[in-house]
Amino acid sequence: MHHPKNRQATANAPGKLILIGEHSVVHGTPAIAIPFPLVQAMSTIQTSNVGTNEPVKIQCKFYVGPLKAAPPELRGIERCIYETVNVLKKEPKGFDIVLESTIPVGRGLGSSAAVAVALVKSLFAYFDEKLSQETLLKLVHLSETYAHGKPSGIDMEAIVFERPIWFQKGETTELLKVAVPISLVIADTGRVGDTFEAVQSIANKKQTNPTITRSSFEWIQTLVHKVKEALEIGDNRLLGFAMNEAQKELAMLGVSDEGLQSLIDTSLDRGAIGAKLTGGGRGGCIIVLTRDKEHAKQIAITLKNNGAYETWSYQLDQNV
Repeated sequence: MHHPKNRQATANAPGKLILIGEHSVVHGTPAIAIPFPLVQAMSTIQTSNVGTNEPVKIQCKFYVGPLKAAPPELRGIERCIYETVNVLKKEPKGFDIVLESTIPVGRGLGSSAAVAVALVKSLFAYFDEKLSQETLLKLVHLSETYAHGKPSGIDMEAIVFERPIWFQKGETTELLKVAVPISLVIADTGRVGDTFEAVQSIANKKQTNPTITRSSFEWIQTLVHKVKEALEIGDNRLLGFAMNEAQKELAMLGVSDEGLQSLIDTSLDRGAIGAKLTGGGRGGCIIVLTRDKEHAKQIAITLKNNGAYETWSYQLDQNV
């Protein structure tokens, strides 16, 4: 088997944010997601200094050692590595993998998908093979299925495309136009969001209160269309309105909580145009729409002083 001699390849992938449509996207309605490059996952593949027959070793925050002895929480990554190597017609020998990430885990920022994207890209780069978007998505989906059971696919697509996307399960993903720069603040509660519990609670609500849940999903779907329009024409007021309305629905559906709402209320009290949770809820992060970069910086500081574990001010720039 040919192995690159003393080679090293590194690849990065950004985090992601759901602008609107989380939870309802699981039930087949559209959602809009954007890349979040202020947090990144990085994968480095390097030739093993022990020998070309040495089994793959992996190093990350949770574990250091042979891949085959990796703990259950790395099962998705493990499957992704073996499947990628298989697609490359190589053997899982003779190289080591170092995974690093500044994406907080379990906060709805796409941590597992970003790690998988960076990993697949770095393996293809290490073996000097071209990687198509289709192959990348297929391999990352495999990893995400192990990590999340039945992922909608929105995380990996927002990360792979690195552009704002209109996503609907089973439909072709559409890249969205952003007419004017959008100044955002992302605030992390510091608490891991319980996505499984949140998704389960909505599934239960669908059973016990089908009429209310259906009308809520329908209104969120209308709001997703409003956000698309707002992005395309550069209407931040419309965007803020849709975000605020979506938050009301998410709170009513039981996936928000006091910690998230407190940060949202603080943002709105400081003049934010819109604010809502992003991702699974019940912990995790909020996303705040501000007037401009300066306003975003001020709100980021205020939120940090009012209980946020971490904050980022981020400008989503326009594209064509």
